[in-house]
Amino acid sequence: MKRNQKTRRANTLFTLAALLVVLMSNVFMARSQTNELPDTVWTKFTYPYAINAVKFTPDGRYLASGGDDGVPRLWDAETGELVFEFPSFATGIKDLDISNDFIAFTTPGANGTRVYNLESKDLLVSLIGSLTVTFSNDGKYLVTSKGIPTGSGISIYETTNWKLIKSINTQKISNDLKVSIDNKYLVRSGNWGDISTEDKEGSIEIFTFPDLQYIGYLAKKDYLDCNNLNFSQENLHLAGAFSSEPNKIWNTSDWSLKSEIGNGTDSRAIEFSPDSKYVVFQKGYFGNRHVQIWENNILNYEYPKSSLVSSISISPDMRYIAVSNASGIIVYNAKWNPTSVAEGSIQILEPEIFPNPNDGKAIIRFNLIKNADVSVDIYDINSRLISNLYKGELNQGIQSFEWLAKVPNGIYFAKISSGKSVSSIKIIVER
Repeated sequence: MKRNQKTRRANTLFTLAALLVVLMSNVFMARSQTNELPDTVWTKFTYPYAINAVKFTPDGRYLASGGDDGVPRLWDAETGELVFEFPSFATGIKDLDISNDFIAFTTPGANGTRVYNLESKDLLVSLIGSLTVTFSNDGKYLVTSKGIPTGSGISIYETTNWKLIKSINTQKISNDLKVSIDNKYLVRSGNWGDISTEDKEGSIEIFTFPDLQYIGYLAKKDYLDCNNLNFSQENLHLAGAFSSEPNKIWNTSDWSLKSEIGNGTDSRAIEFSPDSKYVVFQKGYFGNRHVQIWENNILNYEYPKSSLVSSISISPDMRYIAVSNASGIIVYNAKWNPTSVAEGSIQILEPEIFPNPNDGKAIIRFNLIKNADVSVDIYDINSRLISNLYKGELNQGIQSFEWLAKVPNGIYFAKISSGKSVSSIKIIVER
């Protein structure tokens, strides 16, 4: 009997220990399943540290990530499961890039850039550390900011033998480096990093590639802070993400400015869709940041509020948009067509109601694709009309209405209608 009691006690302790391990694991890395998330989110990886870079592999099989914990990871792009962890860095990973054959991760310091074979996962070479890294579109070259002491300078390596073929020194920190799709040009954004210095100039420079002959500036002025650059796949345009001014798109034919989008963006990342039709970036400051999709300088879709996004990657099949931020990774279901959720002129934005649940005060938001007559009504769970918040014409764009709910706790619905287009949103009042 005593032995049975001891066995039961031991089994109980083992079970509790196993549960504790599972709970601790969930604290450090929790993956929310698809059916627990809104339809805008495919999957979510939550960490107690920042993720600084994410990117889909060219074949769309994997999503790579790297962040402040210094562990490079590969995730299955179909299931969201962890596929492989590379050996950890001594410090946090700042950037990564992927070609058809290789994957590179960077962190400042000696041997801080590591290049692996994408298929075998074998380490191929360790190079001097770097803040940013990029492969040429043909995969023949790897370009890094030199990384010591401040990320200044540019170095180019051949990927056949990893020999350094070209290097130049610069005084400014390299925020980003990108090679054009036709492999003819390298663009670089940089600034002094320390605004307490006398020289506060930031700039975006153009070089020929791979010989690094200086061509000129795209932009140059004090406090210019361009965080990220990306070329469209058809190589007609270059986009830049800016901290304190509108994001910009240039024509690559003559490097003229084509357009500015998103006033006061505080953007750290910007990306063209694989078909070059859309631009994805984050807009807004502090507690009001949203990842947005733009087409022809018009906002198509806006995702829920998020913390500051540090990188964006779009899957080759355009099904997913992955973003990294201070609390992990979010992979969104791509919403390219604004009428894909509700046919007609109304497009409901996530989160449609916030806060939700609420204590009797809620904000209802939606995006009007074109000018239209709109009615915004509140109904109870028995379909009885409670309140009409608005009835009349609205101009195209994002709309916002406040509902002060002088009703009992319970479930209600906001019904937004325009002609044959009707969208309903559940509201939970919970004081």
